[in-house]
Amino acid sequence: MKIDNQTPFQLTPNGQYAYWGETNVGPQGVNAYTNDGNAGELQASSVPWVGSAGISGYFIAGPSVWIILLGSDPDWSAEDNRARVAISSTSLNVDKDQYNRVFDGQTKVSLPTTKGVFTLTGSIGSNDSCTATYQLTFQRGGGVTPDILASSSGW
Repeated sequence: MKIDNQTPFQLTPNGQYAYWGETNVGPQGVNAYTNDGNAGELQASSVPWVGSAGISGYFIAGPSVWIILLGSDPDWSAEDNRARVAISSTSLNVDKDQYNRVFDGQTKVSLPTTKGVFTLTGSIGSNDSCTATYQLTFQRGGGVTPDILASSSGW
């Protein structure tokens, strides 16, 4: 899974859960304005024709924002690949229950905060070996200056 972080905030990994398949690489920290962040890698398990699916979580400090990225790539199945997203100003666990909640969720969500609006989108190809790609953007709210952003995010 790859993430394009087009915000002035760093993304801190907050766990990964493999629903089926196995975790190959966990999510990595993603710096501000990074267009090729590694959100983790899930691979098919040793059981043939299963594929892989799971979620990676991120946290942003100042404002407090939790992000869930879901990727599902079933092998040999009539079911479509999925890239779903969730974003919240309250803590989101990275576990089976969260996976189930997000699985039938949205491909695009927004979260207004006191500093501005975050928008998170997800997409994935249709073939058996594909990468889920996510983009996080931030639109500053009225009265928010770069100095305020910097002082509240720990820079």
